[in-house]
Amino acid sequence: SNVNDLKLDYNYIEILQEGVFQSLMPRRVYLGINRIKTIDRNAFDGVEDTLELFDIEQNNLNNISEAINKLKNLQYLYISNNNISSIRVDAFSSFSETLRALSLSGNQISTFPRDALRLCTELSHLNIGYNDISEVVAQDFLGWAGNIDTLILRYANVSAFSSKRKDMLNLLIYCEQIVMEYFHGLS
Repeated sequence: SNVNDLKLDYNYIEILQEGVFQSLMPRRVYLGINRIKTIDRNAFDGVEDTLELFDIEQNNLNNISEAINKLKNLQYLYISNNNISSIRVDAFSSFSETLRALSLSGNQISTFPRDALRLCTELSHLNIGYNDISEVVAQDFLGWAGNIDTLILRYANVSAFSSKRKDMLNLLIYCEQIVMEYFHGLS
């Protein structure tokens, strides 16, 4: 049978095993506030073409599992408040043309993931606040950020935008909402 929304928030789930969603075929999966630290590389078997939202906020992930990259039509990925420190270049490649919203806030990301985002041309909402990103430069947004209408860099620990702050602000002027707080020592 098919389920539109599978909500398993606030449980004690630690591992997503192979084919875990196959029998229910959900379109949207909510797994926030669990203890997930491992996603089997075949966890999404059977839902690769149909899963459109995956919420795995507030878990114990150290990286974006390669299993997620098997999803082909993912539109919304919420992976905030985990223990992720870096993003693989190919992390979003299989669903880069369908991804609309991405939340990576509250991790330990130290470098803006422009290489991973370079193919995400349909992305309209990006939350990368509450990370350890030390610098954001205009080139981070070139070639892919044309549809961004909401960019959240709140408490991102950014100390430098680029050599010319005005260039960065001109580049992002088309955003409907840019949330930036707690920037210190902007150069």
